[in-house]
Amino acid sequence: MSYRTTWMAVIVAFAVSLATDLALGASRPGLIASIGFFGCVGLILGSKWLGKALLSRPDAYWADTDQPDEKPDTHPAPDEDEVRRPEVTDA
Repeated sequence: MSYRTTWMAVIVAFAVSLATDLALGASRPGLIASIGFFGCVGLILGSKWLGKALLSRPDAYWADTDQPDEKPDTHPAPDEDEVRRPEVTDA
């Protein structure tokens, strides 16, 4: 869904809510829709701010470590003396 389509859907939903309030004779038409819309916008902007402030890391976060790039070989290849070779019999 594109940015423009999203805004058009929001505007249409607000217009339908306002028309319903006017048709039913609400004392403050559009109030509930406005509160809902601005509440949702506040939640989205607040969550983005919290995500950037508390959860995000700098771009070079992992590059600043003093550890080597490659892990040491924890399972080295066995020596020639340790390798079991099948016994070959002449038939």
